Amino acid sequence: MMRWMAMVGMICFLTFGQALSTYAETSWTKEEAIETTKNAFQAQVSLTEQERTKTDIRSILTNYFTEDFIQDYMNEVVMQGEENYIVYATDIPTMTIPFYEYEAPFTFKQEEKRYHLYQFFPKTTEGPVSYDDHYEMITFENEQGKWKVDKISIMDEKPVIEKETKTSDVQVPTLSFLPPYWTIKHILLAF
Repeated sequence: MMRWMAMVGMICFLTFGQALSTYAETSWTKEEAIETTKNAFQAQVSLTEQERTKTDIRSILTNYFTEDFIQDYMNEVVMQGEENYIVYATDIPTMTIPFYEYEAPFTFKQEEKRYHLYQFFPKTTEGPVSYDDHYEMITFENEQGKWKVDKISIMDEKPVIEKETKTSDVQVPTLSFLPPYWTIKHILLAF
């Protein structure tokens, strides 16, 4: 009988632990997304400063970008230098973190297993670069427990996020047969 109760207790503990793990994986804030975006931008800018090996370049990007993104980036943006490799410019829009105005409002939404961070860029004709009204969006995916940049998009119209999920709507399964005030200590003491 004791063995059976211990097994039930272990199953409950593992189920509850998995629920918390799933919740933690899906919980991510706008502030964290903006911070990741800033760091990813700095990582890309650093690649224009000096030549590096391909391994070094991958190492710098791995903290902020998915493997799929890095593969495309290496093929399209990284160039052979005099001795190693370098990024000569950050002007390929779908491969470079946008020049966001971090003091301006962002929109941050979750869609299934992705997050999207985007900002509106009003038309400008001043300076060396001109463009029409548009939106620039970063799509994040969770790769090995860490949210990373997976895609950069530029759109004329406001992005439509299908099957939008609000972070507050994420449900954490509970052990409904236990009183709500029980903690792990109570569960273990019961067995």
